[in-house]
Amino acid sequence: DSDAGYEAYWGRWLSYDQVELDGNVLDASGFHYFAYSDDLTDVNSIAPEVGVLEYGLYDSSNPTDQDGYYGFLQDVYMAIDFATQSITDFNMALYTNNTGNWAVSMTENSVALNGSAVSRFEVSGTVDGVATAAGNVNTAIIGNNADAVIGAYNLSDTVFDYEVIGNFLLKEGLVLPP
Repeated sequence: DSDAGYEAYWGRWLSYDQVELDGNVLDASGFHYFAYSDDLTDVNSIAPEVGVLEYGLYDSSNPTDQDGYYGFLQDVYMAIDFATQSITDFNMALYTNNTGNWAVSMTENSVALNGSAVSRFEVSGTVDGVATAAGNVNTAIIGNNADAVIGAYNLSDTVFDYEVIGNFLLKEGLVLPP
């Protein structure tokens, strides 16, 4: 969204094991989708008084499973507490025609930003309420005022050997009521 003072890109690659963003080298094995922006937020410049900012789904790639079947990202929610410099909540729901409904959330209570706009954290949940899902999410906070978050995810399950990958763009304030 170049009108908002930032630009976000995503795409997919066939191989590479690492990506460097904001001076951090991230393990990219298994991540065939990537999200990128030159407009990373200086998280240390966001006043602690801002408190918690909530982000909701604005746009996404189609989730893609191991057989190439597409689906849709139903919802993504993320909360960042700038007073504690941490991601305090992350939930994602998606569907693919081949693998069904996925629902995952952060496995930790919070993920420290450590002064960086770039984070990677683990998620877990279910596939169709039957199988256990697990995976990783890479995110980057973008815009001068932490206006948005871009991310890529890689999920798998423990029963059916399904995998789902994709990207998302979240915008601050785009949160649906419960």
